[in-house]
Amino acid sequence: MSKIKKSKSKRKDARQIKNVREKFSTYEEKLDRLKQFESELKKMDTRGFGKEVSIIKAQLNDPTSIDEINRRINDLKKKILHHKKRKSPFSEISRNIHDIEIEGEVEHEKIKKTISQLEQQRGIEHKNLRSQISQIKSKLEEQKKPVAPKKVDSGIGVLVDEKYGEFIKDLKKDLTEKERKEEEFIKNKLKEELIEKEKDIEIKYEKKLQELKEDYDKKVSSELENEIKKKFKKRLDEELLQEKVKIHDDYALKNKKLLLEERERLKRNLTYNLQKEYDFKLKNKLTEYLSALQKEKKEFHQNILDKHQKDLRKEIELKENILRQQFDEKLQKETKRQITDQKERLYKEYDKEFEKLITNHKNKLDGVYRNKLNSLQKEYNQKVLELDNQKNNLNKNLEGEKSRLESMKEGLKKRSLSLKNKEALSSLQLESLQKRIGEEREILRSKEIEFESYKKNLEKSVDDRKKAYEDKFNLLKKQEESRYKNSIEQSKKILLENYKNKLKNSLIEEEDILRQKLQSEFNQKLSAEIEQQRNLSRRQLLQNKKQLEKTLHETKNNLHEKEKEIKDRKLQLEKKYEEERSKINLNFLKIRKDYDSELKDKKQELERKIGELSNQKESYSKEMEQQKESYSKEMEQQKESYSKEIKNKKELLDKKLENKKESLDKKFKSKDELQRKVLTRKEKAFIEKEKRMNLKLRKENERRQNILQRRNESMLADLQKRKKDIEFLIEEKKKTDAVKIEAKKEALENELKARDEEKLNKIKESMHLQLKKELAYKENLLRKKLESEFQAKSRLALQKQREELSKKKNELENQIKQKLVQILK
Repeated sequence: MSKIKKSKSKRKDARQIKNVREKFSTYEEKLDRLKQFESELKKMDTRGFGKEVSIIKAQLNDPTSIDEINRRINDLKKKILHHKKRKSPFSEISRNIHDIEIEGEVEHEKIKKTISQLEQQRGIEHKNLRSQISQIKSKLEEQKKPVAPKKVDSGIGVLVDEKYGEFIKDLKKDLTEKERKEEEFIKNKLKEELIEKEKDIEIKYEKKLQELKEDYDKKVSSELENEIKKKFKKRLDEELLQEKVKIHDDYALKNKKLLLEERERLKRNLTYNLQKEYDFKLKNKLTEYLSALQKEKKEFHQNILDKHQKDLRKEIELKENILRQQFDEKLQKETKRQITDQKERLYKEYDKEFEKLITNHKNKLDGVYRNKLNSLQKEYNQKVLELDNQKNNLNKNLEGEKSRLESMKEGLKKRSLSLKNKEALSSLQLESLQKRIGEEREILRSKEIEFESYKKNLEKSVDDRKKAYEDKFNLLKKQEESRYKNSIEQSKKILLENYKNKLKNSLIEEEDILRQKLQSEFNQKLSAEIEQQRNLSRRQLLQNKKQLEKTLHETKNNLHEKEKEIKDRKLQLEKKYEEERSKINLNFLKIRKDYDSELKDKKQELERKIGELSNQKESYSKEMEQQKESYSKEMEQQKESYSKEIKNKKELLDKKLENKKESLDKKFKSKDELQRKVLTRKEKAFIEKEKRMNLKLRKENERRQNILQRRNESMLADLQKRKKDIEFLIEEKKKTDAVKIEAKKEALENELKARDEEKLNKIKESMHLQLKKELAYKENLLRKKLESEFQAKSRLALQKQREELSKKKNELENQIKQKLVQILK
């Protein structure tokens, strides 16, 4: 029963091992699936989906949530497909700036148009004023009342232009301030949203971790309870079986006296068969146990290696991510600092060179412009002086004629007064005088008309000359302005080309310097970090070696413990076997003693009866011969029946022990009755047969004892040989396992070193490529920014020049208008 129990427990162990292997295989498949998900996540463009990515990464450590991860990744792919990429605020701001510049240009054109319209209106107003002045002069001359002409405000146009320009500047400043505020508001809002999202993700992550821990604790507690229950049930079953076996053994020992003779025969056969079966089963179980141990060892080593590799991979990935983040942050800081330094330096150099060139160019153009203006003003002043001289001469002539006419009038008045006073003149003289006065008046009127026509012609000629001079002046001004603009544009182009070439050269030189610096720094950092990682990996390898050695030591201890258990079991079995053997021998000796005592009693009774039966010998001799024949026949029949019964009993020993007991009791009773009958009837024959039987029994007992001793000795020798063989095999396996473990260790170390080197090379290449890409991207950004800033600066400079030119133009026009007003006065 104990052997059956052991076989059942081993079968259960084998089933448990199979279940564990199946679980491990499914677990490996799940891990491979999680790695596939991780690689898919890395390949996807997850910008704008940080929340979903963080949730998926948190779930990647749990192999039970594969379906949920698959669903989340599919949802993320759909979102990425339908997601519209958000435009960068810088592009929108640049567009807004471009739109504002376009609006400024449009407004500038509108202002130009309004200026031209105002100039036309001014010309019309000047004409109207001139006509009004001429009308007023004529009225004044008619009324002879000198009235001061009204003055025109020459600074109105200038004030309007200045205020309009200030209004546009204020508008632009307000717009730029609004845009900056909006940008800052958007950036702050985005930062706040990111902080809130990160907090939400951290809270959810902590909740998920707590839930996972609780689930894990529950699972562990439930599994432990189940295992404890199973072990308790097994222990109970084992103890119950042991108690059943003990009860059965006790019962068998009690009833052994009845079954001794049969049991001795059956036991020998059974022991022989059982030993064969036991040896065969032992061999099979040992082979199975050794194979299971080897498999468990392999699985254990593989699990340890897999765990170690996974831990190493995770640590390396974490370190790589940390190093990349640190390196990216440092790179960004250094690039920002260098970009700002470069920008400031380039802006300063550009501003200095541009200011120098503009000042030189302005000075040259101002000198040329002043010289031409001075020459034009000189010519204009000369011609104005000539016109003034002509006007003064005409005024003098007119005043002389006026004085002559007034003197004539006064003479005529005096004459008329003298004639009135005298009253001596005649009517004829009065008529002649009146005729003369009328003629003189007509002459005066004709002269006045001629004077007025002459005056008008003079004014027309002056106006025509002024217009011609103004047209010439405007043409010259336009030509000079166009030349000035062309020269500015050419100088700008030249400056731009020179600046671009300088920028390119400086950028290329600085890029080379930067690359060399960054490469040197990166190589130094990489080498330092690689050394750190190598030291860490060496430390980890040493730790892992220690852990492996500990695990190996533990496994060796476990193996030693198992071997001790096997030895203890063997010793227990041997003890049990020896106890059973001693019990059998004791029982046999007891039975033998009982049998000898019974035989002695029977001998004494027979010796007594011999004297009585000696007289009856002759009478019974014939009957004895007849009875011998009958008895021989009966004995043969009994032998046959007995052999058949033994065979049946052998087959039905384990199934029907109680039936056997009853049948044996009946047979013993029948045998005792037959023996008694035979003893009463045929004592001599029975005595002879008993003697023969005793001899045979003694011989058979001696022979069986010898056989049993030989078998026991051979069994012990075989068991000792098997023990030695098993110990030798175990030591050889230990040696081979130790050699294999050392070889695996070396292979693992080599593989880990190779993988570390490959990973480091990959990291170097990836970092180098990232650096190249980032440098190219930053170069493009720098170029674009510098070009945009240069264009903006050039536009601002052009606007400033245009504003200065427009101011100068307005000042010149105001000066010319003031001079014209002074001339007209």
